[in-house]
Amino acid sequence: MRIAERQRIERRIVKAVVRAALEAGYTISLDNGGDDWELRKETNRVKIFRELFATDSERIYLRDPSGRLPSGGVAFVYGNDGWDVIADFSPSLDELLAPIFRLCNKLEDQYGSIMR
Repeated sequence: MRIAERQRIERRIVKAVVRAALEAGYTISLDNGGDDWELRKETNRVKIFRELFATDSERIYLRDPSGRLPSGGVAFVYGNDGWDVIADFSPSLDELLAPIFRLCNKLEDQYGSIMR
């Protein structure tokens, strides 16, 4: 698989996570390993997408200002196969991430045979 194709898959999955989180009412904070967080409690999709993909790994933290939804985090690691970009996540986000994991499995089925 070409690097550009892998990056396209990674972006598709990460953006799906961000969209799902924002639609569910979460705010997003971004930590990409720098001295300070890139974003804190952001809800602007454009700002979030502009800051993502700056390093080899990043973690977003989700918080529901209303307190109705569980808080948690999702870690992304770039540069592997693409569909495996979600490296870790809080179990409290299982329900939110279920459709994204179905997408990851579909992409693995579609592109994994190219890798074998």
